[in-house]
Amino acid sequence: MNERELIAFELGYDHAMFARPAPDDAPLQFADGYRTGKRQYPHPQRSNRFIRKWLQIRMNALRRDKRVDERITPDYIERIDVERCPVTLEPLMHSTGTGADWSIDRCNNQRGYIPGNLVVMSTRANKAKSDLTFIEIVENSKRAESTDGLRPADWHRMAAVVAPAECLTSGEPPAQYLLGEAYVPGQPWGLPAHVQAALLSGFLNPSHAKRYDTGINTVYALSRCSKASRRAFDRMLKDMARRVVHQGRDWNYWALKRPLRLFVEFWVTLTPAARTAITDQVGFNVGLAAPEGQPLETRSPQ
Repeated sequence: MNERELIAFELGYDHAMFARPAPDDAPLQFADGYRTGKRQYPHPQRSNRFIRKWLQIRMNALRRDKRVDERITPDYIERIDVERCPVTLEPLMHSTGTGADWSIDRCNNQRGYIPGNLVVMSTRANKAKSDLTFIEIVENSKRAESTDGLRPADWHRMAAVVAPAECLTSGEPPAQYLLGEAYVPGQPWGLPAHVQAALLSGFLNPSHAKRYDTGINTVYALSRCSKASRRAFDRMLKDMARRVVHQGRDWNYWALKRPLRLFVEFWVTLTPAARTAITDQVGFNVGLAAPEGQPLETRSPQ
């Protein structure tokens, strides 16, 4: 049994373990694994949407003759899950058959299903992205009209979300948050994936920043509501410039304690109206990170 046949057998076995129906186009080895799993698990285990998505990803990869990294597990999928699409900002649904349903896409189509290359977004955004390259996504963000159902602002957020995965082609380590670590451990506050990307994209992609509005420029324009917020924003910007531009920090910037603290100091100076405007236009969803071992409560800070 070669590697592909073994993968098909294990996938069939897992489908039977969780009582998921076998696809009509499943290969012979899948059917063999399915029958084996049915005998092994006469009383199937319970599944959830993360397990079902895990099985779906593996099935899609098998059809395309692609390999899913063994580190892609239901737990990993749960860690990178979000409540709102980071591209369209719409609340994500589950199993409704609409464009608002959640889906998992590879950020960099040249790489496979590996940690650091998967992101959760709506089905509508996923279909619009398709197999576009990063440069093509950026070009769509500069258009005056909508493209494939997404507005220029949506394409801009798309570029910010998938940008960190571009480094995977050169062998660099993936961004921390794309590994399912959106919140820095031990910190009272956390920044979701697209917030980190929106703030850093202008520094890490200066050539693109000159051609289309960046997340940090939008935040800058909307945050000039008071002297305190201006000063806090300037402190955050100077630290980011020093560490990213002059010291060569990359997406690991947010693993440091001071950057996160500076963002918190900035965020608490904003008025509720400013926070709402930034959330609506950039997609920020800043929440409180619960202590380790407890579920994360996502809400706007008071």
